Amino acid sequence: SSVSRRIAARSVSSKSGKCQAWLYDLLDREGSMRVSDVRRRAEAEDFSTSTLYNAMRALNVNEFELDGKKWWQLKAEEEPPEGTF
Repeated sequence: SSVSRRIAARSVSSKSGKCQAWLYDLLDREGSMRVSDVRRRAEAEDFSTSTLYNAMRALNVNEFELDGKKWWQLKAEEEPPEGTF
């Protein structure tokens, strides 16, 4: 997406920036996802749990519980604020 290209262009050497771009693209494409699934995919991309959670907070991802499971989704109006990455 254009957002992820903009993020990546600003943070080529930043693991945190790469994770933010990756997480934004994932949630933008998939919609709501179980946190356990996101964590599994992040691990496969070589992102640590702390890097993932830092990215989640930077993107202001919405976390909610459904049927006893935690889920993440981008907030409806969210496009990362300018300068976030």
